Amino acid sequence: MSGRVSNTNEYNNEIDIKYEMGTSDRKVYENLLEIQNTLEESFNLMKQHLTTRPMERLRNKYFKMRYKNYEDAWEYRVNRKIRVYLIVYPSERRVYIFGAGAHPNGSAPTPPKSKNILWSRFLVV
Repeated sequence: MSGRVSNTNEYNNEIDIKYEMGTSDRKVYENLLEIQNTLEESFNLMKQHLTTRPMERLRNKYFKMRYKNYEDAWEYRVNRKIRVYLIVYPSERRVYIFGAGAHPNGSAPTPPKSKNILWSRFLVV
């Protein structure tokens, strides 16, 4: 069986969850909850994509970030102003979100090294 969601499941709003999505940073977690409350439909589409197909790029919406500092990092554009920055850990079956909120004026937040992530404090969104 492939890792894709069947058309039947999409129409029935059933999600075949394969990845956990969350963070260990309290401020990022609070920002995600705010996004969930204000942009519910967009947040649900993002969550569905990140928990089922986090390695699949969506043109102009979800893509891998460039440059050395952002190696393995992805950016999801919830809307024109709101961004979510994350790293996918296929071996852990987790999507770690390291930044969420308004588009930064300067550079995007730098992803943490995997050894510095507190998996014991991982908060699932």
